[in-house]
This record gives sequence, C-alpha cells and structure tokens, in this order.
Amino acid sequence: MKKVISLVLLFSLLVSLAACSGEVSENRDTERPDTQQGTLPNDTEAPDVGLDFPEYGGRTVNILTQNENSFEHRWVVNEICVDELTGDQVNDAVYYRNAEVEKLLGVKIEETIQNNSDKLRESVNSGDSVYDIVAAPSDRSISLVYNGLVQNLYGNGIERYLNTESPWWAQHWIDEAEINGQLYAITGDASLSLSRFAMVMFYNKTMAKSLNLENPYEVVSSGRWTIDYVNEIISGVYVDVDGDKTVNGLDRFGIALTTDDNCDMFWSAFDMSLFAKGEDGWYEYDSDGKEKLAAAFDKVYTLIYECPDSYNAVNRAGLDEDMRDMFSLGNLLLAPMHLKYGESQHFRLMRDKYTVLPLPKYDEAQEDYYTFVQEQYSIFMVPQNASDPQLSGVLLEAMAAQSYKTLRPTYYDSVLKGKYTRDEETRQIVDMVMSNVKLDASFIYGSVSFNMGKKVFSELFGEKNKNFETKFSTYERLIPIVLGDFKKEFEDRAAD
Repeated sequence: MKKVISLVLLFSLLVSLAACSGEVSENRDTERPDTQQGTLPNDTEAPDVGLDFPEYGGRTVNILTQNENSFEHRWVVNEICVDELTGDQVNDAVYYRNAEVEKLLGVKIEETIQNNSDKLRESVNSGDSVYDIVAAPSDRSISLVYNGLVQNLYGNGIERYLNTESPWWAQHWIDEAEINGQLYAITGDASLSLSRFAMVMFYNKTMAKSLNLENPYEVVSSGRWTIDYVNEIISGVYVDVDGDKTVNGLDRFGIALTTDDNCDMFWSAFDMSLFAKGEDGWYEYDSDGKEKLAAAFDKVYTLIYECPDSYNAVNRAGLDEDMRDMFSLGNLLLAPMHLKYGESQHFRLMRDKYTVLPLPKYDEAQEDYYTFVQEQYSIFMVPQNASDPQLSGVLLEAMAAQSYKTLRPTYYDSVLKGKYTRDEETRQIVDMVMSNVKLDASFIYGSVSFNMGKKVFSELFGEKNKNFETKFSTYERLIPIVLGDFKKEFEDRAAD
C-alpha cells in the first residue's frame, strides 16, 4: 500500500506545483539573513532571566551530543550547534542563539558528537572532565541518571543560575522527573527535538467544512475537545474512495491510529499515571488510577478496532510516512502525528486547508490539554565530573532563555508556513501544546525500570486483546517490587 500511496502523492504534488507555483513561491522565505559570521538580527536581545550572568573570558564549553549515526540524529542535527548560516530558518536561529549566548557569557560553545552514554562513562571513570553538558535522547540516556554519572541540578552551584521554574523549561516534566527532591535531567525550549517529537492532531479543515463540523478552535477553547467528541465527529466519515470495495489506505477515514506510538500518547492526553510521589519524594504505586486506566483502555480500543471510520495502521517500517501521505492527500480528517511532519513538503503543498489541535482530553472535567512527546527528544544533564558545574547551569539557562525568545517562535514559523496554517489561532494552539508537555514517570524512567503502563497498552493492542484486567494484574503485582529496587539502586549510588 505504501508504494501505491507514494505514487499517488507524487502525482498530486507535481500537479500542485505546476498549478500553484506562484502561490507556493510566496510562502518561501526569500530574504536570507546577514551571512557575516557573528552578526545578530537587530531585534535580538540578551535573555532576560532576572539575574546577571558571570562573564567567562572566552572559555570553551563542550556539549556532548548523540551519535550522528543514530536514527534520531536527523531530527536533532541542528538543535545544539550549526557551523554556518545557510538561509534555513531553523538553522540560522540556532546560529544566532549561540552567537548571542557566547557574546553574553564570554564563552565559545563546542559540540562533541559521539555515543554519549559510552563516552560520558569513559570520561567519568577516567576523571578527565572533558564535558560540561550532556544533551542526549531521553530513552537511551536516562540510564546515565540511574548509573550515577550526572549531577543533581539543585546542587553544586548549578541551581544559582538554573531556574527550573522559568517558562523555557518543561514544568510538568520537571515535576515528574524529580526524585526525592532532586533533579538530574531537564528539558525545554533548548531542546528543539522536544517540539519535533511532540504528538499533535493535524486536522483537515476543508474536510471538516464539507462535513459541517463546528469551529475546532471554539471546541478546544471551550474544553469540549475530548476523546468522546473525536469519536462523534469521525462517525460516518469513511468513504471507499477508490471503489474497490476493500478497506485500504487510499480510502477516506476519520482518523488513523497505530497500536504503539499513537496509543502511548493517550497516557499524557488523558492525564493518567500509575505513580504518585510519597512524603519522602519517591514514587509509589497509585492504585486509584487503575479504574480510569481501564476505562481509557476501552475507549481507545473501541476507536482502534471497533470504529469503521478509523484506519487501523498495523505497526511496521514506514508507517508514519503512510499516515503523512494519507493526510496530505486529503484522506484523513484527523492525523495524530509528531509536530515535525509540519515541516514536510507534503503538508506545505497540501490542497486542503488544515490546522494543528492538541491531543483530546479524557473528558470535559479534565483540567487541561496535555502533550505527549515520543522518547527521542533531548534531555540535558551535567556530568558528575564537570569542571565547573555552575558554568554548566549558567549556559543551560542562557541557551534555554534565548531559545524561548527566538528559536521557539522561529520553529513555529517553519512548521506553520504551509499555505493555510498561518492563522493566529493555530499559533496559539501550538504554543499551548508545547507549554503543556506532560509525561508520566513510567515514560521518563521506563527504559531503566518501570515502563509497565506502556507495556500493558502496547501488548494488549498489539494482540487485539480486550482483557485489560487480566493483563494488568500480571504487572500490578510487580510494581511495588520494581519501584523498591529502583529506589534502592538510587540510594546505593548516592551512598558511594
């Protein structure tokens, strides 16, 4: 099916280019920034964080980042450092951000691209203090925290300038990541991949208009954008477009869902958790969340397997591209996908009007909309053997603040520069989405310990098994044991 969709999409895009070349060219950036090295835009200002930063007299700061051969690297290749101005919006915003921070602090930012987990372990064991900061993918590097290779960001002078309550840091994420009043990793606007891997609902406004659906922005602002509302609006959307009397990716659907990443997003969207913080600051099993978890499972299972207007996309290589193609061809009303797909030419050349919406809430009683981010986003840590931890904190705060002021809005412009997505409502929605990133602790620390929630959902959906109670009870008995081991390992590391 992927080959068929791709051929149809290619033809559609060629037609669009031929018919709309003038219109498309208007949406491209025609002005290149001043390419003189180190020149800043006139409206670029030093980040206002309410503190006076020290000046470091030209000192080099080394940031260890992930291996360029990894899958994720293509989405983080320009989030820390770039070599030169190219005219690309995001690339140049990163260049200007770093130039401003270097000027503000009197430092030189350098990037070392390696297998950061192995390289940091070698550095700490040898005591050579080469790296000042580690920027690494969450799913592969949270083990650095678990193995005691990074410092508490609330100590060693780091906290003097690193203000974790600043708007450029992901507040909900920090709340979940804290352990016993300590924080070993952080993420926010300095991590461009946090935005790129954020899950959103792309919404086909042209199709919605033909279905006489109400204004989606009003639905969102009134708090009615829920999973039940989604089920309601996709009802009756399916059309056998190619007339072959078989259900396939060339037909029209209300929504497309996988049984893996798309299902993970509901943990954040529905504000679900298996854990709560005890009085001692450690995670405890929260059995009160079990009832909601079971009800949420039923809602999602129904949407995937029992709704004729939902395209059940079986997990396999190239799946995201298939969903991208289906949406850009106008065959999906809703496409839950990473925000990064808004950067693609497929979306920019769409004939249909579309917008970006948050993930739906569990019900109208839920306080807010929350955003799930797939685990490849970057987190920042300070190595255990960093030579000047305070400097590390200063640089992180300055980079995040400047990213908040310039890189974040520039990236929004890049994602939203399709023919039909430059309205103010869409920008406000995207800003809200990124302000409400929320991940359960089982997703933050799951790669080293207790990602049982993800296992329950993915296994049941993958098996097409509706018996939630039986599957969950198997894991439920293990949760206190795993949490106890997790706590003991941390305490033993701290005692060393």
